[in-house]
Amino acid sequence: MRGAMLCARRLGGLRARLGARQVSTSWSPVGAAFNVRPQGRRLDLFGERQGLFGVPTLRAPEGFRVAQERALRRTEQLVARACSLPPGPQTVLLFDELSDALCRVADLADFVRIAHPEAAFREAAEEACRSIGTAVEKLNTNVELYQSLQKLLADERLANSLDPETRRVAELFLFDFEISGIHLDNDKRRRAVDLNVKILDLSSTFLMGTNLPVKAEKHLLPERVWHHFEVAGDHVVVDGLRAEAPDDLVREAAYKIFLYPNAGQLKCLEELLSNRDLLAKLVGYESFSHRALQGTMARSPETVMQFLEKLSDKLSERTMKDFEMMRGMKMKLNPQNSELMPWDPPYYSSLIRAERSSVEPGAYGPFFSLGACMDGLDVLLGRLLGVSLRVQQPAPGEVWAQDVRKLAVVHESEGLLGYIYCDFFQRADKPHQDCHFTIRGGRVREDGSYQLPVVVLMLNLPQPSRDSPTLLTPGMMENLFHEMGHAMHSMLGRTRYQHVTGLAAAVQPPRGLRCQVLLIPDVAGGGLHGLERVFPTGSFQQGGGGALPAGDAGARRGQGAPAHGGRYASEAPFHRRLRKRPRVRLGSGRGELPRGLGVTAEAEARGQSRVEETRMGARFRRRDSRLS
Repeated sequence: MRGAMLCARRLGGLRARLGARQVSTSWSPVGAAFNVRPQGRRLDLFGERQGLFGVPTLRAPEGFRVAQERALRRTEQLVARACSLPPGPQTVLLFDELSDALCRVADLADFVRIAHPEAAFREAAEEACRSIGTAVEKLNTNVELYQSLQKLLADERLANSLDPETRRVAELFLFDFEISGIHLDNDKRRRAVDLNVKILDLSSTFLMGTNLPVKAEKHLLPERVWHHFEVAGDHVVVDGLRAEAPDDLVREAAYKIFLYPNAGQLKCLEELLSNRDLLAKLVGYESFSHRALQGTMARSPETVMQFLEKLSDKLSERTMKDFEMMRGMKMKLNPQNSELMPWDPPYYSSLIRAERSSVEPGAYGPFFSLGACMDGLDVLLGRLLGVSLRVQQPAPGEVWAQDVRKLAVVHESEGLLGYIYCDFFQRADKPHQDCHFTIRGGRVREDGSYQLPVVVLMLNLPQPSRDSPTLLTPGMMENLFHEMGHAMHSMLGRTRYQHVTGLAAAVQPPRGLRCQVLLIPDVAGGGLHGLERVFPTGSFQQGGGGALPAGDAGARRGQGAPAHGGRYASEAPFHRRLRKRPRVRLGSGRGELPRGLGVTAEAEARGQSRVEETRMGARFRRRDSRLS
């Protein structure tokens, strides 16, 4: 492997190379691509349409069946070769190629089933995920395949002949087999396969349910808050917590409706937890958490609990002070209704930060259009890593929505590193989460060429208007930088094996470290060069010059409700790229709540449900009479 990461480039003398800070009066190609509304593409009646992500078979939903059948046929060939060849380094290469063949279909389908606007594509992708997932579970318990790898590592001479990277990857593959029940008899292995398939289905169903917007009948809410939500006939549609809304009643309504308990979600969650427990005990673990944590840095649930308890103790006093400050702020602004409620902390904490910085949040909004932030990222990546972002025009049929942007990531000496598809804007039926999806992992091919990684960054930013681009709040900007950190991890991790490429790596830097480029103002030589362009009202395509307002430290620190990163992984661990990799990264933007005010498990398991009419409506009307 040519160094662990390309980002080992020396940073010495950075300040001396940067020169004086300048303010540009026009957008770079990257800035313009994200600040200018996309124009409708002319219909090409004679040109050939590409498939999604340039995959020819995915011009239509039926292509997923073709893709999965090809992948499964290729899998059979690779399994036969791995089982027939004598053990050696080639065994590990075959396992990695096997993992890649499955992941290239499963990863792409995993994204399409969630994000594609057309139901036919989503359904076809869902079926492909299920088909590949079932095949993976069977491979997990293939004794002959397991033995071909076990023989390699059991032979001390052969194992010692492997280079460190190859040996580590082989050990990871073997570990994945062993925690999946490869040691069980035939009947129990079949039972483990069935449980794993069921767990994958339940996980998918539950996770999709948590992202769905919730409808409530309009008469349950005071009329004055209707315009804060989408209105569909006699209903309002709540798609998030509205944590930064100034109106207490809007935040309360969003919180109570969006997190309202749903019996279907609860049942799904209970069944999921039950099957996880059955699987863990079947393969010899005390609990599912013991199984999930084996081989990780945490190692055991006991270690996790000790860490959380120590953290809670250390932060308890500081947390109580924070909440006292928030109570004081609410008392000052709303003395008639001063009790701090579960929907209040993100909003009032952002007010306190803004007050301390002596800058109104709206004062720096015009400096942080989406184009300015992307332009700034391009500047920082270039100066820190020698990487540039280059806008490319997608081919017809390559993307799933007109406003998706395609970026090529190019290194100054290594050349093209990979591609990032930016799906940044809100649309109907799009999950309301900020995510990173791996579409294709990087690896060295058999012919020596490098398979370039492809990822998608999915945000939920408001659409630009006719007269103004999308302006980011500090929370939105922090999420953008956070997700771009994941994307660059995928681009820069030039590993030989796709099994450990990008986000499949076992250890990532803490989230705060990935965000320091945004939070440290002098990283680009004394200022946020590239993030300084002001967007003046009435001029859509070009930014005017101007400096950040006085007292802009708050903007540089990223004011606003923090976006807490999270992740989920598929349940069982065959071939870490498909099964254990944190394929989707989530940033919910939800603030922390004090003990006793947190969201209950039932509330977290909410989905689309009919709100309890009389009780909830009466509560909102009482709250409205106190606040008005």
